[in-house]
Amino acid sequence: MYETRASWASTFMQDKFFAGIWTTSLCEGINSFIKNYLHCKCSLLDFLFNFERAMKKYRHNELESDFKSSYGEPVMTTALSGIEYRAAKILTRSMFWEVKGQIEDALGLNVERSEVANIVMMKMRKISNRRKEYIVVYDKNQKKFVCECGYFEFYGIPCSHIIVGIRSEYIDEFPSNLVSKRWLKTAKSAHVY
Repeated sequence: MYETRASWASTFMQDKFFAGIWTTSLCEGINSFIKNYLHCKCSLLDFLFNFERAMKKYRHNELESDFKSSYGEPVMTTALSGIEYRAAKILTRSMFWEVKGQIEDALGLNVERSEVANIVMMKMRKISNRRKEYIVVYDKNQKKFVCECGYFEFYGIPCSHIIVGIRSEYIDEFPSNLVSKRWLKTAKSAHVY
């Protein structure tokens, strides 16, 4: 049991929202960005000057990314163009590319569908790996999709299994409960006064 200790935490944290960030990855990303501007032998004055330069670059990158999200239009390339178009309209550019990857993965899944009352259960398998099975449950009354993989709960974007569920139910856009407000183009403007 001790030999498999690396997988313990991920199992217990699978259904918790972390926006796809592991404990140290955010700090490591910022540290590596700042290291480009700082070195160990700089004076305090150089440190402040270089740190300010790093922050200006960081803010510039964020503004550039916001501009591309607001005014750019990505090219639709998948067979699920309705879902892809809706994602491009409402999500930031970086999250759109994440969702587009899930849409592309959805095209390689087979579905077995069963329905009892207003609950639809879909079993999905990859075409390349038929042993691994994922189950998506769709409640028609609440219009809510739940996948056992826990990808949406952890990353905040729908997994390829849920996207296949959306497609098989002939829904042409994401239900509102599958769109995390933090990934919307309007998220920043909604919180800035």
